[in-house]
Amino acid sequence: TYVVSMRRELGFGRGLQELAGTWGYPRMRARTVATLDNGPWQFTLANNYTGAYDQFYQAGPLDVKENITWDAQVQYNGFKNLKLTLGGRNIFDKNPPWADENY
Repeated sequence: TYVVSMRRELGFGRGLQELAGTWGYPRMRARTVATLDNGPWQFTLANNYTGAYDQFYQAGPLDVKENITWDAQVQYNGFKNLKLTLGGRNIFDKNPPWADENY
């Protein structure tokens, strides 16, 4: 997803301000998934990308870096009427970039 423009009025009478790429609204987010089927086995690897954005911190602008994480899943379908799945999100346990926001 690429946000070309996102404008909002942040205060009464202040007019519309461009927020795409600032204030916790990154311009780009993406998820890419690859799946391999091999008989009763299925292997999935997913890449999650959130683009960098500017955050206006109390002391001035702060660049929040891009964030890339990986998810993985393995599934076994070799039993009748039973499917076993094991997976994990952020499998490399990467910490997100620092930002002064809680959402």
